Amino acid sequence: MVRGQFTSLTLAGRRGFGLLLGVLALLGPLTGKVYPSFVLPPEARNDPTQVAQTQALPLEFNKPIERKLSGGETHIYEINLPADQFLRLLVDQRGVDVTLTLFSPDGVKLREFDNRLSERGTERASFIAKRAGTYRIEVQSLRKTAPPGNYQIRLEELHPGDQQARAIDAAEQLMADGNALRAQPTKEALAQAVVKYWQALVLSDTIGDLQMKAAVLNKLGRSHFSVGEE
Repeated sequence: MVRGQFTSLTLAGRRGFGLLLGVLALLGPLTGKVYPSFVLPPEARNDPTQVAQTQALPLEFNKPIERKLSGGETHIYEINLPADQFLRLLVDQRGVDVTLTLFSPDGVKLREFDNRLSERGTERASFIAKRAGTYRIEVQSLRKTAPPGNYQIRLEELHPGDQQARAIDAAEQLMADGNALRAQPTKEALAQAVVKYWQALVLSDTIGDLQMKAAVLNKLGRSHFSVGEE
């Protein structure tokens, strides 16, 4: 009887150990910021390409990264910044229209960049880190039916925030606020978006950023056209 109980306990222990190994396999490595593979559909869990897309790649100064992005896909990047550090990213769109989203060290969405509504050309993202930590940048092709295309992401500027950088950061925030308001289906929100764009235009003109000024003027033109339609 004692022997039978011992055998049962041994088998239970083996099953428990096997279950533990299975859980650890699903969770993946215990180091590094990796999204667990169990969040993927079953058919994708054994696909290394799919699993790799859930891992955040580090961004380094003057080390561009080129990748292919399909419709509906998201690529994740991370960079560690000290407080009051200015950063400017450039994304060269080569056949795919991308949206960039910035997240704080604690995962709060800070800003979205989508000022180049085209599958070609450069999308820019600039900001100043309000506090030290690891910031996340997501590059996404929002239209799920979009064909795959290439893009190159690179860190163009990285330095302590100065007066020029603060003006750029403020203008980018006004642009992002205007874009969010313009996405709302009300005339009042559209009117508020126009105000944000005008403020961003004044700042971009003051700092002499011609590329930003062109993007703001484009947004203003589209907004005034939409107001006229209503």
